[in-house]
Amino acid sequence: MRVLFAVVIALSAKMGCASDNIVNLEHDKPEVGEPMPNFVLHNVTHFTKTTASLSDFAGKWLVLDFWASFCPPCIKSFPKMSELQKRFADRVQIVMVGMIGQRSGDDLDRLKAMYEKFRARDNLDLVVAYDSALSVQWDIWAVPTYIIVDDAGIVRAMLHSLTEEELTRLMAGWSIEETQPNVQDESKQNDTGVLFRTELAQNTGEPQYVTHMEFERIADKCRFMLRMVPLFELYRYAYFGQYGWDMVSDSLYGKVYPMPLLELADTSRFGYSFEKGYRHGLYNYSVTVDTCADKNKKFLMDVMQDDLERYFGYQASIETREMPCYRLVVTNSKAVADLRTKGGDGRYPTADAAGFTVRNVPIQLVMSVIAKYHADKHAPMIDETGIDYNIDITLDAMMMDLDDIRRGLKANGLDLIPSRKEMRVLVIRDPES
Repeated sequence: MRVLFAVVIALSAKMGCASDNIVNLEHDKPEVGEPMPNFVLHNVTHFTKTTASLSDFAGKWLVLDFWASFCPPCIKSFPKMSELQKRFADRVQIVMVGMIGQRSGDDLDRLKAMYEKFRARDNLDLVVAYDSALSVQWDIWAVPTYIIVDDAGIVRAMLHSLTEEELTRLMAGWSIEETQPNVQDESKQNDTGVLFRTELAQNTGEPQYVTHMEFERIADKCRFMLRMVPLFELYRYAYFGQYGWDMVSDSLYGKVYPMPLLELADTSRFGYSFEKGYRHGLYNYSVTVDTCADKNKKFLMDVMQDDLERYFGYQASIETREMPCYRLVVTNSKAVADLRTKGGDGRYPTADAAGFTVRNVPIQLVMSVIAKYHADKHAPMIDETGIDYNIDITLDAMMMDLDDIRRGLKANGLDLIPSRKEMRVLVIRDPES
């Protein structure tokens, strides 16, 4: 799944409630078009009560926004949700449900302290409950998840993104339904006798589907399929053979710039939006063959390159250029020497949107946490510290604010400076006349 829509975690630990709180439900899970099950939320803040149930919001539309600290889109949505609350204060009550305990890896006090930092900085006006009981009971793993209940107590929508337009449309009587991608549905096409077929189409609302660049067996055919992807991602598949790359696990990171360089008179085809009601610039693409034998990744890349050039007419080549990056450097050798680990569990930090503390970890892990909150900036982060030992570090910073991150790093003898570096990059040009 894309982090722009939802972040999904798989915990090997036994699922459980974050506290001793017990949820009292009269019905089963929420279902669109059905009455909302009764519920009780504990650890409620910025409300008239510290415990709240469905009846406390009677007469208003209710939006339950399930979020967690490991989800950057959730944190980035706080100001937007606060503005929605102010705009619709007379008709809507938004409740931010922060997930704690085994469900997210956050404890109550830490998550509450993290939210309060954002509340003070951004002047947020939201009711917040810190309680994972509902997410366990209702089997909610993806965040953000929005459950919208109308003023008559009927569930009107369950979404992974929410805009002002969507909320307005719901309150005006429109319905919004989300479905999950089902690759098997593609087998219903009439593929009898097809040996080889490609299809490029505009996305018209089909749910997103992205995958590794390889064929999947669908009925008696082999198919590679993408749904709801921007044009730049089609080019990334075609020329690099994958959806993207990250600092920790991929050798392309820091060597290949993640975004194509557009040397075009008109770049509008590369513009896109995932927001419902404003969606544009998103495509579906598929390749179907009669057999998977000898149809490898290179075959798919060659086919995609040909299709993209044939339809869009652009010329594309991989070149070496100086591209933007950030370099992590040492600014105070003594302070950095003091970071050498004294021992510890070496675990990945959990509640880190307002800063974090880690013990006995490589510097690359610290960089990967920072990069997670700034993936939209595209410029890779390059380690030039020379630190070849594990470190203990506390980074006290608002992780959405790169200037604040730099301030926190400087307190530890480090800095993340804007720079440039030679990297391979896909250059897309207009065809020669």
